[in-house]
Amino acid sequence: MSSAPSPPDVKDRSASDASLTRKSARELARLIRTRAVSPVEVLDAYLTVIAALNPKLNAIVTLAAEQARDAAKRAETAVMKGE
Repeated sequence: MSSAPSPPDVKDRSASDASLTRKSARELARLIRTRAVSPVEVLDAYLTVIAALNPKLNAIVTLAAEQARDAAKRAETAVMKGE
């Protein structure tokens, strides 16, 4: 589960783990739209997988985690406003 604070009306915390990284973009969009997960939770799931795998794979040259987190927070705000 993510350590970042989530909006109070996120419905289901059980979906907020590394299994999110196995879902399609369409499924993630549905989960975010229905507030089953937040954009920040999805980002955290991906960052967790990157942290676990990248030392062996060395696939990420520049990880822009803070920029991604800022974008996820803006998206979360928009979702919570119904935009």
